[in-house]
Amino acid sequence: MAKPSFLVKPVSVTKIPGRYLAHQESLPKLPVPPLKQTCDRYLTALEPIVDEEQLKHTRRLLEEFQVPGEVGERLQKSLERRAGKLENWLSDWWLKTAYLDYRMPVVVHSSPGVVLPRLEFSDHLGQIRYAASLIAGVLDFKTMIDNQTLPVEYLGGKPLCMNQYYQILSSCRIPGITSDSVVNHALSRKSPPTHITVVHNFQ
Repeated sequence: MAKPSFLVKPVSVTKIPGRYLAHQESLPKLPVPPLKQTCDRYLTALEPIVDEEQLKHTRRLLEEFQVPGEVGERLQKSLERRAGKLENWLSDWWLKTAYLDYRMPVVVHSSPGVVLPRLEFSDHLGQIRYAASLIAGVLDFKTMIDNQTLPVEYLGGKPLCMNQYYQILSSCRIPGITSDSVVNHALSRKSPPTHITVVHNFQ
């Protein structure tokens, strides 16, 4: 069983033409790491932020946690059962915990965005033309998503999961009191949206 490295070697991401869901069925499922490996990595993560006494105490608790038949083993088996039923045992939990339950301001802390280089425009028409060219590029990208012709991305010669591209456009995060939700209008409607939203000076 392969152990993930703490340091990932830089490998170029290349794009090879092909239907972007072509390899989805053959992709391996996300494995559940062995219990000992999870506990060891947890200890490693704690080392820089706790004192030696706290680390010793945590180490003792983890040893008890890993005793056969105890709670650690039971939880591990529960994760393995979940992994056997789902395509990805972690993704729903990750979305909820890392994003939807997160109560900090979304724009600053978690929303993706692009910072463009500073450009000088002589008039508003130049700004409009530049904005229009950006929108046209996004729409070309959306067309490839809608037609499932987006090139499959590869990392180290192996195809990557492309499901995330379904969620990039026509999606909306709905605020909630304790947890938000996500609606994708391209998937939930018979005729997908054909409009764009422009925000200027927070309006």
